[in-house]
Amino acid sequence: MSLYEELNNVRIDVSAYEEEMLTEIERKRWEKRVLRKLPKRRTPSMIKWVGLAGAMVLLASLIIPLSGTALAKMPLVYQLIESFIQVDHPPDLSNYKTTVGETAENAYGRMTLNEVLVDTDRLLISATLEPNKRINRFDLEVLKPTIFINGEEARDPYLTQSIGRENDGAYTITGDVPLNTLPHFPKGDQLQFKISYNSVRKDEKVVIDKPWVFDVRVSTKQMQKDTVTYEINKPLPLKHGGTVTINKVVSSPVSTTLYYDVSQAKIGSFWIRLVSKGGKIKELQFYESKISGERTYHRYGPLDLKKETYWIVAEDKNGKEISPRVPIK
Repeated sequence: MSLYEELNNVRIDVSAYEEEMLTEIERKRWEKRVLRKLPKRRTPSMIKWVGLAGAMVLLASLIIPLSGTALAKMPLVYQLIESFIQVDHPPDLSNYKTTVGETAENAYGRMTLNEVLVDTDRLLISATLEPNKRINRFDLEVLKPTIFINGEEARDPYLTQSIGRENDGAYTITGDVPLNTLPHFPKGDQLQFKISYNSVRKDEKVVIDKPWVFDVRVSTKQMQKDTVTYEINKPLPLKHGGTVTINKVVSSPVSTTLYYDVSQAKIGSFWIRLVSKGGKIKELQFYESKISGERTYHRYGPLDLKKETYWIVAEDKNGKEISPRVPIK
């Protein structure tokens, strides 16, 4: 096992220790220790530069105050948000997501909230759970977060979540939480989130006395800047009767979302499609509502709507178009 692997497995309670800077002697001692641990290479110059780089990284980590957040940011098994947005070639979302690295612990184990990202109307979450012996995969089926935005709860039964077990016994948790149930989505480019995981299953659902709770401030400034909304508000008459109202299309660096109203049409007799010259665009998510005024939506991967022309059209069960095409522009 390497020096870095040893450090990754260390669990330290730093609450009883004071934060102190290393002395010059201690710095030299650590540098020599790191150099001894590094494997020898054929090229002497490479030994020098790699050794010094490793020493600097280690020294920097020792000089930084060992707060709970700093320890949580030590290497840990987790999924990047880019890895679960369901596209073949996910974009780099570094400019849009917030790295958290905050850890909470209770009798069931230690959870780290790794990253969050606010898309146009949803919250994407990446977390890691390091459980103790009291919890297993089945217990986690009801482990779903309660979300508050600026103090208002975002209630939605259609949360999508995936839990995967890693070789070291940890669980990677990824969540896709719709935020469109809020009566009024908060304005501004700074949002305060409270994310709470407060129940597991032990034969039956158990509410945790000390839930995993995270308070996170998220900036949406860059996401808002790079998101384009195409207001359409056009009726789409269907050949067999009924009308679908196309509301808008929202294009972000993470997704493309088509919103429409089906309250004046017979659900189940048609399907709304997004098409281009290359064919039909595959939906990643969809939600249908018969309630007047409540928007149905289809979500797709990120598309460049300025570079290529796309249309919205209705199809019957056989894939035949049964409405005029409405361009997105």
